[in-house]
Amino acid sequence: MASRVNKEKNKKYALKVKAIFIVLLAIIMGALLLLKLSQKICEWYSRNISAAIVKGVGIVTDYIPISMYEILIYAAVALLLIFVIAIIVRLCKKRWRGALSAFCNLCLIILSVALLYVASASLNYSRAPVDIPLYAGEVNSQDIYTAARAHIDRLNYLALSVERDEDGNVVSPYTLDELADKLQQLYDDNLTSDYFSDNKVSVKQWLVPRILAEMHISGVFFAPTAEANINMLNAAWALPVTTAHEMAHAKGVMRESDANLTAYYITMSSDDAYIAYSGCMYTFTDILDAAAVMCGKDKYKELCELIDKKVLDDIFAYDEIWSKYNKLSRVGEFFNNIYLKLSGTKDGTGDYNPSMGINNPSGGGDELIIGDGGNIIIGSGESFKVDEYGNIIMGDGSIGGKVVYTDVQKMTFGLYL
Repeated sequence: MASRVNKEKNKKYALKVKAIFIVLLAIIMGALLLLKLSQKICEWYSRNISAAIVKGVGIVTDYIPISMYEILIYAAVALLLIFVIAIIVRLCKKRWRGALSAFCNLCLIILSVALLYVASASLNYSRAPVDIPLYAGEVNSQDIYTAARAHIDRLNYLALSVERDEDGNVVSPYTLDELADKLQQLYDDNLTSDYFSDNKVSVKQWLVPRILAEMHISGVFFAPTAEANINMLNAAWALPVTTAHEMAHAKGVMRESDANLTAYYITMSSDDAYIAYSGCMYTFTDILDAAAVMCGKDKYKELCELIDKKVLDDIFAYDEIWSKYNKLSRVGEFFNNIYLKLSGTKDGTGDYNPSMGINNPSGGGDELIIGDGGNIIIGSGESFKVDEYGNIIMGDGSIGGKVVYTDVQKMTFGLYL
């Protein structure tokens, strides 16, 4: 009888201990998340704490040839099912304390992983803007045309320079490890700011890429395992930018728009035709968007007609690859959108590709715009003229705002102007 009483006491004590640890983990995680309110703290934390965590973990996972993150995902799904089944069985048998104990164990595991992620990555979302060279001068319509023409000429040249198979599709001349080494060297040579950690990034193939493909995920970085995971089902020409993007996350750049900007700058700075082609392919639509706003219809049409057919074929092939995988694309978009918003990115998945806007002198909010050959069309559907310096001309001749270029466009201007 005494033994049974002791067992009951031990079970109650164990539950209390678990509850205390759950509360402690939640408090610590909440305290870390509160630090996101200060950009200065996040900047210091990223350079000194997050970078050290990722570097330390990376030293270990770099020796493991397969993706630990992928293995952990499968293990987590299996573990979740086991816990759910165990809880249900105990509830059916009216073993309330046993069900509660299993639930507490599950909470402890989830909170521990969440705390590790917050400690290694979450605060990086609240850092200062990424330190990438941007064109700071004012540009006019002729400057935009000059930059767009130079970009398209380079794109066409690279399209003829990259290796292709018998069907005309771009093929990578490198293994993934070789590509990662070349990108790492580009980071070392071109981004010497201490904004970026000096972590050597472990880049790995996803073992079952179809799962990522069905969710329309081309790559993923998970800070607690310090691994950049790449989906090799992607088009070969897209792999350099995808890999550079995930490497940027490992170097402390967490916002998606910043990671894209970093990847574009790194790849477009390369003398390697294959790597540079990837960056130019991802950015030529941005420079054309600027031309659609700032250049007249004839010049914009001329620029579009200059694009080599091989470039258009590569875009078509890319779309064709991803059109095969749609079973979980909405699921992937949904959860990624929620994750990014919870991380502090108000635009969610819209942060991947920010659009041009208007700086409204009356104090109103910026409005997204699209170009129509020297005109702009704002979100409400209204159309306005734009002068050669990007000023919005109202019906009475007054200036109603000014075109705001994206960071990708300003980075591109800097490469050609």
